[in-house]
This record gives sequence, C-alpha cells and structure tokens, in this order.
Amino acid sequence: MLEFDTYENRMTQCKTTGYSAGARKNHVATIYKKSMIVYGGVTESGVFYNEMIVCQLDSFEWMKIQLK
Repeated sequence: MLEFDTYENRMTQCKTTGYSAGARKNHVATIYKKSMIVYGGVTESGVFYNEMIVCQLDSFEWMKIQLK
C-alpha cells in the first residue's frame, strides 16, 4: 500500500500486517471511517479476484471479509 504525503510531496510504501492481498489493478476501493475497503481486481498475470478485503487505516492491518 502506498501513501502520499501532501506536505512533503512524495509517495512512500506503508508497512502493513495481516492478510497479504497482493498487487492488483482494475479493483474498486472506498474509504469508510477508518477503513479502506477493496473489492475485486486482476493480477498482472491475469488472475481475477472475487474477494473483499479491508485495511484498518489506524493500524495498517489487512483482513479478508467473507462474502455470502
């Protein structure tokens, strides 16, 4: 996960814990309160994800959400 510092005008890599989501493109993401929720996406090798993951922005911990 990358974080952009508007004061320093630079991008840095965040250290995260928990579920390893992996890099993906063509996903949908939103921020709700102190969480970033990500759904779907495609890897560079063409593997499609049908999962929902959430990152708690106060602790930078990823978790997988079970969809019913």
